[in-house]
Amino acid sequence: FAHVLFSSESGSLKNLMQSKNVESSAEYIGGSPPKELLHRMKELINNQAISAVPAPSSVSNLPNEYEEGQLWKLIISEKGKNVQCHITLPAKSSANNATNYSTKNQCMIHVHGLHHTGTGFARELIHDALNERHPQSASVQDSLLPYRESGLDYAKIYNQYHVSEDEGQHFQTVYPSFKYRVREFKRTKSAMDNAGNLVYMADLCTMEVTDSPNSNPEKELGANKKIIGNYLLQQWMPYWNSSSPYLVQKTPTLDVNFLESVKVMPTFHLIVVRHPMTSNSFGVTRAAWVWLDAWTHTLEMLADGKIEWFAVVTYESLVQYQDRVVEELMEVIENGRAKYGHLGQTRQLHLHSGVTQNDDPDSSTLSYLVPKERSIELWLKCLDNERCRSLLDDLTSSVFPYFGYTS
Repeated sequence: FAHVLFSSESGSLKNLMQSKNVESSAEYIGGSPPKELLHRMKELINNQAISAVPAPSSVSNLPNEYEEGQLWKLIISEKGKNVQCHITLPAKSSANNATNYSTKNQCMIHVHGLHHTGTGFARELIHDALNERHPQSASVQDSLLPYRESGLDYAKIYNQYHVSEDEGQHFQTVYPSFKYRVREFKRTKSAMDNAGNLVYMADLCTMEVTDSPNSNPEKELGANKKIIGNYLLQQWMPYWNSSSPYLVQKTPTLDVNFLESVKVMPTFHLIVVRHPMTSNSFGVTRAAWVWLDAWTHTLEMLADGKIEWFAVVTYESLVQYQDRVVEELMEVIENGRAKYGHLGQTRQLHLHSGVTQNDDPDSSTLSYLVPKERSIELWLKCLDNERCRSLLDDLTSSVFPYFGYTS
């Protein structure tokens, strides 16, 4: 497996380290996804008649709110081919009184990926590695944190407020969380061929702040995104140690472009990809369609330069070459912190020496690289279907090798 597949460092990181007389363990820091890979993925989408999602548009007369304080409205139609999502924040809301987080010397780290692809594992590795280098520098979200000092019985707090996996999507009402996307998808009886957009649906949302004082439409759009981003952070912040330099958030979706567009502080995107046969995160025979659509969209965002600071790694490499991959990710993060943050020339790197890769991980670790029985059953059904088998053959021969998957 490759280590860091693609990243915003464009292969320059090792040269930078050498110019500073710092020994670097990074063997490969890739640039943007290669054009030939994207061309092939788009070609497969066209061949398989996977419908491209139209450009986002404003929405009206959408379903009633699902929860109190919800800012988004969402409707899916035409069996999932048409997605309309709109985020509206009243200008007179509490966002006007929110802390201006862009002035703080902090960085956001978002961990992205499909469900069951190792986003929680990646979050843990990054959090622990940052705190090992810089004690108490990183904080992950904790659903119980706002209530720990309440004096209430812990069991009651846990039963009432604990959120599975402590994912950022559950601590906000700005954009639709995955469960609401699925609910709308099922309500409209959408086709699984179009399920890929469930993973990146927030990227399709339009945004506005009502009664905005800005008169220039272009400036207004940018300002609105910052206001919405600040409001999102206002909802998220109680679940972190708010003084930490690195705020780590993970959600198993690929809403990379949305979270990039509303950022109000330097933001790093760690994007985890896993072979669909091993994870089959949607638990269906059409998992190959979901994987292809979701990753074509995401890699296109990266190739088009819409994401400033990112790295793409495979779950398999995190398992088999954990130390090496984490070391490379730390270099990408710390270099980006100096480039996009407020540290300037005062930045210092604290790199481990003699890091070894896990070429011989134990059997319990390797078990995560083997498909489960249910996944094998689903893929055997795929092979019995001519269209599904054809797509899997094409992915195996011309797409998967770019991610280090060979067969």
